[in-house]
Amino acid sequence: MLLRWQNDDQYFTIRVYHDLMGDLILTQSWGDCSSDDSEFTHTLLSSFEEAETIVAKWRLILLRRGFYELPSETS
Repeated sequence: MLLRWQNDDQYFTIRVYHDLMGDLILTQSWGDCSSDDSEFTHTLLSSFEEAETIVAKWRLILLRRGFYELPSETS
């Protein structure tokens, strides 16, 4: 799962995936679109439902802050 949000000058992404050990990981990254300034965190999850809860909370926070969600890319 890869979700992206953006406003005029900032971005925020959430990626949920299994690492090489099979652990479920949630990676959040954010930064400034006009520079190389960015940060990220990794969170070990116990279930996909936990990931859905975290994503729902961030979606509300970001929409309130003026971000808009970008369409997911599928291949």
